[in-house]
Amino acid sequence: NADIGKGKVRREGYEWRDEHYPEEFLLWEETNVCAVVKRHPEVRHWALNTEPDHQTAAERDAFVQLLLRIYKGMKEGNPDADLMPYGAYNMFQQGRASVLDMMRRIKRADPNADKIFPYIEIHTYRELPERPEVEDDLVAFVDGLRDAGYPDIKVKTGEGGYYMPLVN
Repeated sequence: NADIGKGKVRREGYEWRDEHYPEEFLLWEETNVCAVVKRHPEVRHWALNTEPDHQTAAERDAFVQLLLRIYKGMKEGNPDADLMPYGAYNMFQQGRASVLDMMRRIKRADPNADKIFPYIEIHTYRELPERPEVEDDLVAFVDGLRDAGYPDIKVKTGEGGYYMPLVN
């Protein structure tokens, strides 16, 4: 464990966990994101890590603050750029609940979040076309986004949006 500012940062496996990001770190992150986005105007769509593992409510709230500072730096670097607000999870009930919880936290931190984040991603993993529960999961996810205050957010289903026909 290492103390940074007023918060504790601890290393677990390959991830850093933080229940509080010091202002110096948030400003550093915002400034660096601004520089990177400015250096790459050809990139219009940005995303953060996929399947983040925030265990505690404090870690989730800290990540929301970091996310909003990253968004601010990105817009300073390129006002036309978009940011996917949260890394995707698999669309089963537990993964869906985790993403929706984070989206509610983001909305509480910034009531205009539904206007600043145009899309989100979720992993569908439809291995066969005969899996109608995948549609039920997707409907539940979209309904959950509406309930969380994101009526117009677009849903991307990049990873796992496939099926493989059986071939002999």
